[in-house]
Amino acid sequence: SSTQPLSSELPIFVRGYCCGGYVDADRLLSAVAIGNRLWTSRLTSRDQASSESLVGELSCSVMASLDAAYLAAIRADAIAHRSAAPTRDAIRKRRKPGDWAVVRVFVSSTFRDFVRERDILNHTVFPSLARRARAHRIEVIGLDLQWGVPEGATADVTTRVCLEGIGKSRDECGAPFFLFLAGHRFGWIPSLDDGFMSRYDLHRGSSVTAWEVMDGILRAPNPNAVVFLRKREFIDTIEESKRGDYYDADESKQLALREAVREFSTQDGCVVEEYCPTNEVKWNAFAKSVEEALWRTIIDAYGELDASALALDEHTLHHRQHEAFVAIPSSS
Repeated sequence: SSTQPLSSELPIFVRGYCCGGYVDADRLLSAVAIGNRLWTSRLTSRDQASSESLVGELSCSVMASLDAAYLAAIRADAIAHRSAAPTRDAIRKRRKPGDWAVVRVFVSSTFRDFVRERDILNHTVFPSLARRARAHRIEVIGLDLQWGVPEGATADVTTRVCLEGIGKSRDECGAPFFLFLAGHRFGWIPSLDDGFMSRYDLHRGSSVTAWEVMDGILRAPNPNAVVFLRKREFIDTIEESKRGDYYDADESKQLALREAVREFSTQDGCVVEEYCPTNEVKWNAFAKSVEEALWRTIIDAYGELDASALALDEHTLHHRQHEAFVAIPSSS
């Protein structure tokens, strides 16, 4: 009725909308706005003035409900898919004494707000890790798919390349080496056909980055995951005209994703760190922290080679290294 505040029915409305899975915040807010206009059109002019404040109340209530609903959906999805994590012994048994191991570190983040971090990874962190790891017959390869997706690729090709990159890392050791850099953007939400969504077991309303995280961290315990959460204060250091590239107007889904990642990664014993690189010293500290976190994860997985393994003759070493590289699947 015209005397019944719409906000009193909002929790039921939101729960009904969310119960089928993931939430499209823009569509829900539009529906609330339309409903609010229809409702206020029935009010007297005396009541219309007092009803204007309801729009803000509705928006806050919707966003709080969306945050809780999306977090609940992520948790339910993770629990439904989770199985036992591969043990460190199982990972190490995949590698014979003296053999070369290949570690592909999949980098997951949104793109335009993580240009600096990805440059640091590609020009500083991964080259340094590769040098350190070769002493233990481990080849480290950074998978930064901002360079791996063909120009002009369709939504399904882009999504497939990203998910297959995680799969390649998983195939080599049982659990993908997965680095998640999280800011305050949820990322690109592609439009894909039902067949593709079903084949990869994806949920509508999620971004490509969120799908990567579900596959690399949430749907299975992953001892090889490393998570770096950038603090909100970092955005204040960005030039005002560019700040819009660093956060969403509606952050409900991204905040829910961050909370789920923190919860499950901490539970799984993964490295989870926060950072706020407000100057060059802190950027350098970030690079060092990421390198050390990945290094500990790699060595925990494969161990440091003992003297007997390192004593193999040069011919055997070159032969095994050649075999390891021939076995690497093509990224094309």
